[in-house]
Amino acid sequence: MRSMSRTLGSGISILRAPSATFGSLFFSESDFGIGSSILPVTTGSRPEMRDWFYDNNMKGWAPELVKRRPELTMEMAEKFLTKMYRTDPDFVFTVTRDFVRQCQTPVLILPDDIPAHPYAVAMESAMLAPNAEVSLFPWKEPKERVPLAVRQIRSFLRAHRPTGNS
Repeated sequence: MRSMSRTLGSGISILRAPSATFGSLFFSESDFGIGSSILPVTTGSRPEMRDWFYDNNMKGWAPELVKRRPELTMEMAEKFLTKMYRTDPDFVFTVTRDFVRQCQTPVLILPDDIPAHPYAVAMESAMLAPNAEVSLFPWKEPKERVPLAVRQIRSFLRAHRPTGNS
């Protein structure tokens, strides 16, 4: 398995999920030695589009994965996607609300509002996480707002740099 982190210097790391389907990840400092976390998009469930992730992954991700990994079958992929997206399809897919409430890691949330990244989920995450901050919205459009978002990200990371040997 590839390393999940990449050091950017000054004790700042980016953690990557093993699959693109994991958009919302909250990490605790004790688990990874992380001083802060940035959520540029918050992947979560939309009540009006409950099967959006399942359908898209069954059409795109699963067939490609099975082609590359002969030990896997479409049945295995279907079971995984069912558990991930159809079993208790509420909030984000990777953690519970209770986990977010307990997360002490400072997190900067950059909300979006497209099918995969519901604004409501981003804002609920921000309200639940005790050390959350939220960027302006929308932050990607117009393009002139991107430098402001980048400035906020850099400021947030500087303010929450890990101390010691993390």
